Amino acid sequence: MDRLRTARHDSPSGTAYGNARRELFGGEPISDRDLEASLAAVSPEAVREVGAEAFRSALLMAPGRELPGARFHPAPWTSADAVDGQVLRSADAPVDGERLVIGPAGVSLVQSASRRVTVRFPECEAMLAWPDGARRLIGRDGFSLLIEPTLWIGGSSLAARLDEAVPADRIVPRPRRSPDRIPKPKASRYQRVRARLTRDRAGVAPTRRTSGGDAG
Repeated sequence: MDRLRTARHDSPSGTAYGNARRELFGGEPISDRDLEASLAAVSPEAVREVGAEAFRSALLMAPGRELPGARFHPAPWTSADAVDGQVLRSADAPVDGERLVIGPAGVSLVQSASRRVTVRFPECEAMLAWPDGARRLIGRDGFSLLIEPTLWIGGSSLAARLDEAVPADRIVPRPRRSPDRIPKPKASRYQRVRARLTRDRAGVAPTRRTSGGDAG
């Protein structure tokens, strides 16, 4: 705590900068007395507890594929499973084989048999909402899922369904995007027909539904 006090006194511009930001955003300025009281209320034990909790959930980006030690574990790059629900095909299908699954429990983007991203509604910490219908759901586990209704067959109702499922206090309105920022399907008719013929020759049957335990 003494080091924090010394650093603050050695750099008073930090307090001025913070109060300037608070003024811009409608907050109340913090006086030196307020800062001293805040520091006095923090005990070394509380700092250790917060540090230990942060370490348990911290993410470390390191070069290479080797873990830096036995205390570290690789971060998951895919969700454990997908939710049950309605399956929407990509507007670029069958060139793009991704599927979007939306149900009562949440929403999943299934990219392959081994790769899917799921955000369950009770664990959705925030959902960014654009006026054009795009939604980005951010899960408690750190996974983020961007949903563009224009990229899914039957996607026009996605925004309304997501807005109803996610608690209102978790929805963060975003400003209107220019039309050129709204994505559109990329596959041409020729590419879709060719991909469909290739799939049929290979005997691959289209998937209509997925379960929570088997996202493939």
